[in-house]
Amino acid sequence: MIDGKITVTLSITEANYYNHLEELDRAKPIKLKKYDFKLSDGSDPKPVELCPNCEASVQYEKGTFCPMCGQRIDRENTEI
Repeated sequence: MIDGKITVTLSITEANYYNHLEELDRAKPIKLKKYDFKLSDGSDPKPVELCPNCEASVQYEKGTFCPMCGQRIDRENTEI
């Protein structure tokens, strides 16, 4: 009788790779890079949105993944 379970033995390298993929698929809040200066009109510059994994700019990206590393991005719970 087949019970639907398959057992696969992974090498350490393969297990680390799959763990890395699972970590990238967990949504993390974007990081905001704030600036310590004022614009010429006295206002604060708009913070830059950064990937929480590789810190690439995701300012103008519309998707839910970083285009550089593939990290899933949660824009609703932004770290300040």
